[in-house]
Amino acid sequence: MIKHNINILCQRLINTHRRSLSKLITIIENKKYDNIQNIIHIINYIFPYTQHSIRIGISGMQGVGKSTFINAFGSLLIKKKKTIGILTIDPSSPISGGSILADKTIMTKVYTHNNAYIRSIPSYNNVEGISNSTYNTILLMEAYGCEIILIETLGIGQSEHDVCHISDIFIILLKSMSTYTLQNIKKGTIELANIILLNKNYMNNNINFEMKQISHTTDKTNIYNINALYNKGITKIWNIITQQINTNKDNHSFYNKRYKQIKTLFITNIKNILLKSLYYDPYIKKNIKNICHILSHDKYSIDNYVLQLLNKILN
Repeated sequence: MIKHNINILCQRLINTHRRSLSKLITIIENKKYDNIQNIIHIINYIFPYTQHSIRIGISGMQGVGKSTFINAFGSLLIKKKKTIGILTIDPSSPISGGSILADKTIMTKVYTHNNAYIRSIPSYNNVEGISNSTYNTILLMEAYGCEIILIETLGIGQSEHDVCHISDIFIILLKSMSTYTLQNIKKGTIELANIILLNKNYMNNNINFEMKQISHTTDKTNIYNINALYNKGITKIWNIITQQINTNKDNHSFYNKRYKQIKTLFITNIKNILLKSLYYDPYIKKNIKNICHILSHDKYSIDNYVLQLLNKILN
């Protein structure tokens, strides 16, 4: 794409032009090697208009009510005159590579509102899909004017660790069913959470017992009870988030965390760009088919041929 056209889209984005945001996100989702310069140009152009939002990661097991919570929470933010961006990181289609879910259909309260922008992003089944493309999309949403950005991940797993590198507050939703909940808690994931929400059982008499069990199992005390479907406890969660953000800014942990996130993303991007440049290297493209044929009949390890190939390129 001609840089002049990209500049026009970027300027329209800064002026809160919705379609320009969609078009620019589509450009940065293009993962072809020859598109890297377009991505760099876009991010450099819009970067002075970024970094002002609160980024909230939201995760939990399938069926726990993540999208329902976002629908209720987003509706509350809109009532408070906030402009919000919502990213749903969906599983990737093995055929097209695109998103295969449609969580926006659940978010009926925010889907059609002018103060909300919803985008589903394919996970690409790797770290790059979370850390790189999603981070750039967040920057575009910030330049567009989004004050709060909600990032919904596809479930408990590697994506939760990755989403911590792009969020200021990380929320995990759990089902309010003692045995099920405790059996499906992954300690490494729970340790990442700033807030744990026990959903769908706001009036249950056993709720205090369940919360104590989870606290004992995870060593976490920031556990709260909500019912997202009926908007129970949602306002309280927003108050807790704003209090945490203000505290973190006052003690500078907010800015320290952002610095560490940038460092992690920088290293990740080095790896990704190096891998792409190697993959498109003429020597590798010329020889990779022959090497794979040899490997299928040879007794030597794959690492042996990888090292040989890299030595020839680097030397």
